[in-house]
Amino acid sequence: MNNDGPIVLPHADIDVHDKSLADWPKPASLLPPLKPSPGTVDFGEIYLSWNERGLALGTIGQDYFDIDLFPYAGSFPLADAYRIELGLDLGAGPRRFTLFFIPPRTKLRDHPPMTALLCAGAAAQIIAEGCHPVPDAEAVYFGADQPRITAEMLLPWSALGFAPPQPGAKLRAEVAMTSWHRERWMSLSGEAPERAMADPAHWLPVRLGDGLALKRPAGAPG
Repeated sequence: MNNDGPIVLPHADIDVHDKSLADWPKPASLLPPLKPSPGTVDFGEIYLSWNERGLALGTIGQDYFDIDLFPYAGSFPLADAYRIELGLDLGAGPRRFTLFFIPPRTKLRDHPPMTALLCAGAAAQIIAEGCHPVPDAEAVYFGADQPRITAEMLLPWSALGFAPPQPGAKLRAEVAMTSWHRERWMSLSGEAPERAMADPAHWLPVRLGDGLALKRPAGAPG
């Protein structure tokens, strides 16, 4: 991306189940740095790419959650979850998605696995009404340990109300991240997540890049 043009997403063959970001075309897929909330520092980065199956998102974040110091009844409260919000508009109207990270209730080993919960809608709506899964979408958490949070997901074009597009297709997008317990946030626009997701007219311009899919070399390390 240049300073005056849209963000360009590379075309890449991404396997969201390989528990690795090695097949991502870096740095081409790395989004511009998300702007942190006032008085805080950034705590993660986002990668976006596309192919005929859908739009892929990868993330590397760093934010610590202490399982032993947060007792709760019932299911983990989504309002306190580390999360990524994604807003996309390819011309069929704005669509919003939220990827929540849900920790286990107890720490049974040094590197407790987390669940990646992908829901349709903005976070505020999901927290109030519950999670509606995204049909045919895939989301995988594979962070090795805390505070590192690593994951990737694939949104099928059908979830965006769009047939598989051609290179050069234009869209608008916003991405926001919120830390555990809502202590801090970041977004592409610099607006607080709830406000940013509610204002698709100010989402950033994005273009799907040209070229054949970039493939991970056989035998490449993860």
